[in-house]
Amino acid sequence: MSDDVNSIIRDNKALLEKWIEATNNWDIGLMGEILHPDATIELPWTIEPFPTKVSGYDNILRFTASVPDFALSENLHDFEVHAFADDPNELYMEFKSDMTLKSGREYKNDYLARMTIKDGKVFRFVEYPEPIRLLRALGGSVNPPTDRPNIEHGA
Repeated sequence: MSDDVNSIIRDNKALLEKWIEATNNWDIGLMGEILHPDATIELPWTIEPFPTKVSGYDNILRFTASVPDFALSENLHDFEVHAFADDPNELYMEFKSDMTLKSGREYKNDYLARMTIKDGKVFRFVEYPEPIRLLRALGGSVNPPTDRPNIEHGA
């Protein structure tokens, strides 16, 4: 890899470290510094009260500011960040959460995420948690169909 590409990867990883810091501290000012004006966050799963897509700088900051309404802590950790070989501005990230919700429930999850960096700012963030863990932390449940005799029920 060229020195230029390595430099872009280093800068992008540093930007993601700021993203994590801003998220864990609910630092809306820092989040605003690192978001691209045309940014989009996508949550490609449907669980109320979460939107599936939040577009635009102001909307993302409003969404981020609402997280303390349902969570006491974010505590994202154990990050691994990798750049795509053909584009150092496309990043793949693995991480974990160890959250406490205001309901008192614990929420621990593993995530995959993809981020696009544009003009040195976060342009697109797509998060893939294990949605059943999130659903259960929010008080929901998953019940397999009862017409399938080879499926164990109740776990």
